[in-house]
Amino acid sequence: HGWEAQVLFEEVTATLLCGDLLSHTGDGPAVTEADVVEPARDAEAMFSASSLAPGTGEVLRGLGELRPQTLAIMHGSSYRGDGNAALNGMADEYESMIATR
Repeated sequence: HGWEAQVLFEEVTATLLCGDLLSHTGDGPAVTEADVVEPARDAEAMFSASSLAPGTGEVLRGLGELRPQTLAIMHGSSYRGDGNAALNGMADEYESMIATR
C-alpha cells in the first residue's frame, strides 16, 4: 500500500508476489480459491491504506495480463485461480473508490 512497494512475478509457477495488493482481514486459510476482491475492497474501506491514483486501475490490469495463477497476498489468504480476473475486479473497485473521493 506504500509508494515503495514492489511486486514480483515468478514465471515458472505463474505466481505474483503482490505485496499488499488485495490484502484483507480475517483468519482464513493460507491459500483460497474463494473471492478475494470483496474482502480486499472491505479492508480498503476500513483502513484506507492504499495509495490510490488515477492510473492505479491501469497498473492492476497490466499485472493481470501476466495471467497469474497464484496471487501471493501479504495480508490475508493467498489466492489460487484466475489472477487476471481478480486483479481486474480490484482495478474496478479502486477506480470506483477514486471516483467517489
